[in-house]
Amino acid sequence: MESGTVLHGRNYCNRPALFSAAFPQQKPQKTGCGMKQKIIIAALILLIGAAAIFYDRTSSMPGTPLAPPAPVLTDIPLPEVILHDFDGNGFTLSEFHGRIVLVNFWASWCPPCIKEIPELLRIAESRGDGLVLLAVTVDEDLEKAKDLLKLIKNRNPELTVPENTYWAWDADKHIAQEIFYTTRFPESYILGENGRIKAKIIGDDIEKIENIIDYLMMQKSKNTPAESR
Repeated sequence: MESGTVLHGRNYCNRPALFSAAFPQQKPQKTGCGMKQKIIIAALILLIGAAAIFYDRTSSMPGTPLAPPAPVLTDIPLPEVILHDFDGNGFTLSEFHGRIVLVNFWASWCPPCIKEIPELLRIAESRGDGLVLLAVTVDEDLEKAKDLLKLIKNRNPELTVPENTYWAWDADKHIAQEIFYTTRFPESYILGENGRIKAKIIGDDIEKIENIIDYLMMQKSKNTPAESR
């Protein structure tokens, strides 16, 4: 994933063993790419990274900017992904095309995940039907994940699970590691209405998540004819 799309949050749980599984070593292949093309590609990557750093710094500067900078986004395609909810029912990511999707990978043993879940539910509730929250647990024992959600509910009695929230179970971490290349938890991926990855946030950073979601929803609203809203 391009450097410009990876935003690091404040806290996350690191599992070193996952890194080698998600990013296996590959032998270099001859591509026939000339030196000029390589220089251009390298320059583009550097520009994307620099833009991401600029956005991250300026968004945290004091004062109220006249026009907040747009987040640095990409348009990375995903294969067809089949997920299963807590009851074992299957569904696909393509079912949510046309809506912004927040995919969050979490675990019951991850303190930042526990802290983040209530905030994600509030984001889903406040954004309504234009957003889908897909919360995917990587717990090997599903009952532990369910027990955690009950505990969160008991600690936050006012908290509700909106209709645009879907829970999924990825016990073998196939989706987390082999499709999204997740290495730390929590990790969030924001998909555009075209089903492609627009941004990746490592760790719990609700502000970054909200900023990107709101930007994408605003862009979608601009591109939607008034009569069809």
